Parts: sequence; structure tokens; C-alpha cells
Amino acid sequence: MTVTARSAPPASHWLDALDAAGCASLLGAAADLLLVLDGAGRVLDVDTTLDADGGIAFSEWSGRPLEQLLRAADRPRLRRLLAAARAGRGARRQVLTHVVEGHAPLFVEYAALSLGTAGRVLLVGRDRSALAGLAAQLADERLARERARRD
Repeated sequence: MTVTARSAPPASHWLDALDAAGCASLLGAAADLLLVLDGAGRVLDVDTTLDADGGIAFSEWSGRPLEQLLRAADRPRLRRLLAAARAGRGARRQVLTHVVEGHAPLFVEYAALSLGTAGRVLLVGRDRSALAGLAAQLADERLARERARRD
């Protein structure tokens, strides 16, 4: 049996029929954290499915520059992600680390989409904290094995 690859239209072709409510529903189902930023990088709106019992007051992020909520080392990556979105370039996703006083770091993988008005950008985020924790455990195990081998 021979399978012939056909050229399919890009995904954007199929999304043309979605209205704003459909897009919001789709994004809400796909994301753990949605942030709308203004042209200056301030958080205008927050929507999250992350556990509110974790104690992070996401509502307090509104009005704050997103850079203030990130590790200093991640701020240049945020700037590049936002610039690419505003320029209409499909940027790679970026994992950014949120620093929230009194809480463990929150690792979020973001994709950015230009909202086309006044430099606004939508950040669609997935919580990667569990993966980051596993990676840290693996690194600790590897270091322990290397130390044991040297001793």
C-alpha cells in the first residue's frame, strides 16, 4: 500500500472560523496560565487553572511589569519573546522562572502571540515546575554518583 503525502493548508487556515469566545475556550483548555501584557510589558489580565491553594495570588500580578515577576536571568529571554511576537515572527517557546516571595519558583513554558493593538501580547503558558523538579533530582543523583566514584 502506498501512502501519498498531500500538501495540507496551514493550521491558521482552519482557525479562521473561530470566534473570540471559541479562541478563549481553546486557549483556556490548553494553557495553565494566560497573561495579557500591554505595550510596556505590564500585566493587564491573568487567567489561570493553576492550583489556587498553592498560595500564589495571581490576581496581584495585574498592573505589574512582568519582568518584576521573573528571575533576573530570564528577563532578556522575555524581551526577545515579546519582540518576536510583536514583529509577527513565530518565536520558539521559552521557559521562564517566576519568583514569588514565600513560594517555590514557578517554571512556565510560554508561547507569545501578538494581539495587534498597542503592542499587546498574549502569553500562553504551561506549568513546567514538575519537570524542572525532576531535572533537578536527576542532576543531584548524577552529582552524587560522580562524588561516590571519586571517593
